[in-house]
Amino acid sequence: MKRLLILLPLCLLMLARSVAAADHSLVTGMQTEHVDVTINFTGQDTLIFGALAKQGDVIIKVSSPDMNMDLSHKRAVGPFWLDGGKLTVRKTPGLYYLLSSKPLDEIVVADEEQKYGLHLHDALKHAEVDTTAAAAMGNWQDAFIDLKKAAGLFRKIPDAVKLQEKRLFIATIQLPANIPLGTYQLDIYLAQHGHIISHQTRHLDVNQVQLEHWIANAVNKHSWLFGVSFTIFAMALGLTFGMALRRSTAS
Repeated sequence: MKRLLILLPLCLLMLARSVAAADHSLVTGMQTEHVDVTINFTGQDTLIFGALAKQGDVIIKVSSPDMNMDLSHKRAVGPFWLDGGKLTVRKTPGLYYLLSSKPLDEIVVADEEQKYGLHLHDALKHAEVDTTAAAAMGNWQDAFIDLKKAAGLFRKIPDAVKLQEKRLFIATIQLPANIPLGTYQLDIYLAQHGHIISHQTRHLDVNQVQLEHWIANAVNKHSWLFGVSFTIFAMALGLTFGMALRRSTAS
């Protein structure tokens, strides 16, 4: 990390020169394009940085692959709370971040926010739900957003992007321990006078390492078989240690 911080100013300077030479409005770079999720994974911070040919504000939208999420509804029956049904929300990003150099309503006009999906509720634009279950649950959209925010998977941070000399920017993307797997899309926008004037897309691959991915699949798809196999293995291991200890004591 220290080495990265030493090299970062040089990288930013090179980006700035690239912008000036190529006359592009926005050039970006990333600390890494791969995140390996291991069994001891507790989250990871990754940097995204860039240079601007024109002064403005920067917005970064981070979106993970789609995931399904179940919402349950409780209803009061006298003094008791009973299960009022379940709603499965499909085709929504597992993670949705909006990072910016200022509050979004100070950077772009409302039409631009809607056009580029710069509200947390825009993550639900393509959501699929059972209409009957959705009607019975009421305002499920707010409940969905609140649960995602509580899990650290939906975030809106208005000062996460730091501008340097009005021509360079840097931001830290804080990935949580319960990060969804897959290829993430990072949309970087340069805004000026309330409108988006430049846009660049980058990708971040989040994958489990091979052995742990196999174990995770075995647990999820064949939990009973995995449990039985693990129990037999533990018993055999204990028996082996017991026999070795007896032989050691006897000798």
